[in-house]
Parts: sequence; C-alpha cells; structure tokens
Amino acid sequence: MPVDRTMNHAVALTLGIAAQLLSPALEPYAPAFLAALCLACLLDLARPRWRDAVTAAALALLALWGPFAAFGPLVAALAASSRRRWVRLAWLAPAAVSLAPMGPTAAAGLALLEAVAFTLAVRSEASAAERVALTALRDGLRERVIALGEENTALADEAARPVAAPAAEAALEGLTDRERSVLALVAEGLDNREVAGRLYLSEGTVRNHVSAILRKKELRNRAQLVSLYYRGPVVAP
Repeated sequence: MPVDRTMNHAVALTLGIAAQLLSPALEPYAPAFLAALCLACLLDLARPRWRDAVTAAALALLALWGPFAAFGPLVAALAASSRRRWVRLAWLAPAAVSLAPMGPTAAAGLALLEAVAFTLAVRSEASAAERVALTALRDGLRERVIALGEENTALADEAARPVAAPAAEAALEGLTDRERSVLALVAEGLDNREVAGRLYLSEGTVRNHVSAILRKKELRNRAQLVSLYYRGPVVAP
C-alpha cells in the first residue's frame, strides 16, 4: 500500500471529522467514526481482490446510514484507490443520496471536501503506478545492458570458458539466462540483496527469479536449490 494512499485516507478521515464540527446536520455518532476508521484500515491491509468489497461496504454505508454521511470524503478516497473505473466513479450516487437530506450550505461544503479527497487519492494512485512502471523499466534496462555486455564478451571467452559440471548443466536446464545467473549466485551462498547488487537488479526482481526457479524445479527452499546446482537432480529409483 503506497504511503501516499494511507496519508490520503488519514486526510479524508480528518475532513470527515471537520465536517462534523462545521455543521450540526453532520454530527455522526461514535459508531460512524469507528466504522470509517475500520474501513480505512481494512483497505490498507486487504489483498487487492478484497479491496473492491471493502469499497462496496463503504458505499452502502454512505447511502443507507445517515450518520456516516460526514465520511463521504473517506468513501471518495477509498473508491479512487480501486483499479476498476466503474468503482472509482460509483461513490457519486451514494454521495448524492447522503447529501440530499442536508441543507444547501452543508451539502455544498461536504461535496467540496469529497471532491478534494477524491482528487488527492487519484493523484496518489497515479503517482504510485508511475513509480512501479519506472522501477520495472529500470530493471528492464539494466537486464538489457547486462545482456548486451554478455553477448559482446561471449565470443571472446567462449573457448577459454570451462565446461560446466554435469550437475550444474542439469540444474540449469529449462531456465532463462537471467535465472541461470541468479541460480549460480544463490549456489555461491549469496542472499537476495547480494545477488541484486551483483546483477544490478532490484531485490524484488531477484526474489521473483528465485521463486520462478523453485517453481520450475519443483523445490521448496534455497537449500534445495544449492543441492540441485552442485549434485544435480535426484532421480527416483
């Protein structure tokens, strides 16, 4: 969960509390504040496939529970964090329902706070997505540079390169070039951070490569990877 998103949820909660103080028509009960706080925490902790369910619960509370109307800004921020476009805009209908019983001044003020919270959350999500894309692009460029360097030196040292041990050859079978490099360093006893530094990759990318190797070789842990590299696959009798 991006830090910006968590901050936006905190801001949205603060806006809801401010709305309570600004207008007597928006005075919620204590359960409304507790429900808002729980929803914000649940969205931060829930897996991606459950976040839309948390948002749907917030939308239902906003439409059906009068005291929860003050936390419209929070619901707007929760909806904006969804990857589904229809969910991101679904808060408009419950928001309109919750604002209908209010006076014009209170409704306009709360609608403005909801718009601010939604805008902040959208910008936060866009910033987080951009950071993820830039990280992936950086890792891709690093891998490409390394691959080009390996291609340039392969012809020069092919004759002098020692032949890999039969066990290592069997261990590397079916793996990509990058996975082979990662496995060789893991077999030397390097952890993910050290492998990442050696190959100029992010630690998350190395972790993904290790998981892919374990899955392809049907192994459970790094110790089995090391054993596979030096001893070869175990052949069932």
